[in-house]
Amino acid sequence: MANLLGDDAGRLYLLLDGVWKGEYQSVRSDSLVMSVLFGSFFIRSGDSDFGQTTRAGARDRTSLRSWGASDSTGSRNNQDRWQARGNASWFNSDGPLGKHEVKGGFDLHWARAERSQLPRGPIGNYTLEFNRGVADRIILLNSPVYPKTPMQFTHLFLQDGWTVGRRLTLNLGARFARETAVISEQCREA
Repeated sequence: MANLLGDDAGRLYLLLDGVWKGEYQSVRSDSLVMSVLFGSFFIRSGDSDFGQTTRAGARDRTSLRSWGASDSTGSRNNQDRWQARGNASWFNSDGPLGKHEVKGGFDLHWARAERSQLPRGPIGNYTLEFNRGVADRIILLNSPVYPKTPMQFTHLFLQDGWTVGRRLTLNLGARFARETAVISEQCREA
């Protein structure tokens, strides 16, 4: 059986991730109900060899053997997502102007994704491909790159279900939404 990992398989792949959530719900009176939720997701990962690999990456398509640096050596994946959501409902069943059911709320979402490729130093920004032991292709990698992609979403709403008498119900509402995603210049000339 062929050695699929090769001679320099001593890489370390880093991974740290997590999720958390907090929620609060309350019935403040017989006419007011509230709910708030906060949560987050994060991931930190990457492929590092800390100078263990001193040869450029290479692989043979016939034997499936690979050696030297991995294509992902120096990669970093940093992602964060945060969310806050809340709403409140207020009921008034005996007012002089009729019955009201007023609802309001918000939904905020922040995210960033940074999938960077650090400089690879002496191992170079390429991988050689072999066919039966003869180099016949080169794969060029684009590094270093440091992309940053922050995003923010803001949604607000307010609505009123207003019943006047027995025959007329008005459903009134307003909504605000703003979504921004900034994609900065992330490429470099070859």
